[in-house]
Amino acid sequence: MNFVNKVLAVFFICVAYVFAAWDKFPVKPAGQGEIKSGVEHNAQGDLSALGFNFGARFSVIEGLEVAVIGSYLLNAEYNGEDADIKKEIATSGFLQPTLGLRYRPSMGRGFFLDIKLPYATEELNPDNWVFYLGTQKSTNLTDNLLYGYELGLVMATPDKHGILPGIALNLDVELDYSFGMATPFAGFNLPVKITSDAGGNNNYGYSNNSDGDSNRNAGFMPYAGMILKINEMFSLDAKIAYALGDYFAMSTNVNPDGDGIMIIAGYLSVNF
Repeated sequence: MNFVNKVLAVFFICVAYVFAAWDKFPVKPAGQGEIKSGVEHNAQGDLSALGFNFGARFSVIEGLEVAVIGSYLLNAEYNGEDADIKKEIATSGFLQPTLGLRYRPSMGRGFFLDIKLPYATEELNPDNWVFYLGTQKSTNLTDNLLYGYELGLVMATPDKHGILPGIALNLDVELDYSFGMATPFAGFNLPVKITSDAGGNNNYGYSNNSDGDSNRNAGFMPYAGMILKINEMFSLDAKIAYALGDYFAMSTNVNPDGDGIMIIAGYLSVNF
């Protein structure tokens, strides 16, 4: 794999494998929805990338929500310079969009399905389908403290290199505390690979052991942030996360120490 692909591989892996349904709490009442957009910055050692994320969700009937989520890579840099130094691959363009479905009849248990579609800017497209499905549950621990979690499986079809990604089990846990206009939150994402990648040429320029095995084993991503409700229609939220472990932060030729990935994001939401 050429230098540019190795530079971008870490960012794409983070984007492709950090999965979460829209959130872990009950859906909006029937006939209501939300539009959300914002920017996200990822950094890992000398690598960095800036993206624009956007999405919309709508409750078609009571308890049933549909959603669409997209991302556009604005720029990728290595050591402060444009990563596409050889002009061999795009460092901007659309990433794979996601269609989501959640069934949450109450504060109890619900179910979700997210499908990442094989459509994106050609140079950025792994050209495979990715499925994330599982269960969610949330409960009010106190009048102000809300707890939620989701447990799901990540599965995919073979990509354009003939590689079949292994199946992963993902646990995402979050606590929200509301007071006045503000809702600080904190949680963690814990993906664990339960089967290995198979087929194709597995040499993406990274490895996580002395044998050069490119299979990601497990990761851990703690995160924290705050939602600020301006009024019934508008809200702002910011989030910071740090992804580490073989699942996210593999060693590469440009990241020999396997540094973790710092993620900072900010969003504006419009409710309707």
